[in-house]
Amino acid sequence: NDGFQPAELFIKNYIDFLKKLRQKYPKAEILCLSSPMADPELKSYFALQLPEIVKRADDTNINYYLFQKSYNSGCDSHPDAKEHVQIAQELEHAILKQYNWKK
Repeated sequence: NDGFQPAELFIKNYIDFLKKLRQKYPKAEILCLSSPMADPELKSYFALQLPEIVKRADDTNINYYLFQKSYNSGCDSHPDAKEHVQIAQELEHAILKQYNWKK
């Protein structure tokens, strides 16, 4: 959430990171996330890059989720305490839906 990298570099680095995670956690479900603090421009960037990363990772246990809104009402454009709760609720809902889990 602190800026942009060239798309191909971002994708390569992200996939390298996912490969390292997969080596340590071979059976893990991995959910790649956009930033809950992203401005509209960064949200658009993540909306393009995360699906491409998941596609190139070629791993059925890797998915992605794009936060629906930006949470930055706190200090220095970070989430405040109320927004941290909202982020957790949004993410909980996404995880339950993605993996067809019941609460």
